[in-house]
Amino acid sequence: KLGKPITAANLLTHTPGFDDFYIGKSSRSEKDAMPLGEFLKKHLPERIVPPGEVFIYSNLGMALAAFLVEEITGEDFEKYAIENLFLPLDIKKSSFRVIAKYRDDIYKGYVYLNGKQNEFPFDFINDYPAGQMLTTINEFSNFMIMHLNNGVFNNKKIVDSSLINKMQSVQFTHHPKLHSAVGYGFFIDEVNGTKLLSHNGGYPGILTRMLIFPELKLAMFVAMNGYNSNFNAVVTDALMNKYFSYKSL
Repeated sequence: KLGKPITAANLLTHTPGFDDFYIGKSSRSEKDAMPLGEFLKKHLPERIVPPGEVFIYSNLGMALAAFLVEEITGEDFEKYAIENLFLPLDIKKSSFRVIAKYRDDIYKGYVYLNGKQNEFPFDFINDYPAGQMLTTINEFSNFMIMHLNNGVFNNKKIVDSSLINKMQSVQFTHHPKLHSAVGYGFFIDEVNGTKLLSHNGGYPGILTRMLIFPELKLAMFVAMNGYNSNFNAVVTDALMNKYFSYKSL
């Protein structure tokens, strides 16, 4: 049973059954970063539960989904994302890898330790599709606008509405009576009866938080260059409590 085939849906809902790890995921320099397929071949974790049965957040699973794109299209995932998603969304500066002309614009991250803020040097995540999109709030907003408009941005269909609906719908939950669940790439919940799509991001030196309320045509994104803080939650909760009388998330 443990050896059942892992599907793309399992990868996109964090249910492939993989263990997870963080040691050895990063390279300190760009020249030492590994190609995605090579990294996954060397570091893919063991399967500890059958696929499709247990939610275990899996960065490596998401990276493997990106590698499937490479195998199917024959293109580097970064290149494919730029051509098929970023440029159609008028996203021109963002990348999963460091772009030379924007190198000086990359954030400086800080970790609070021993009573002071310590700068954390930027490193290169080898499972980069799972969490190293370098972007600006203005550009990332275009992605959220597309989701609020059922796949349309600037009157252009970027993603078919049926696929947007699948991404925003429950694809896995441990029990049908639970409000919290997972779609494709989104966490799904309810706040005072209103549907919420969300995802947080974090790495030493940076924290991000994305909230999308599709029924309200409202989205929020907060990023900070610090790690030991709940600042993002404080900001988003304060805005929702002030303008929509929601209880804290």
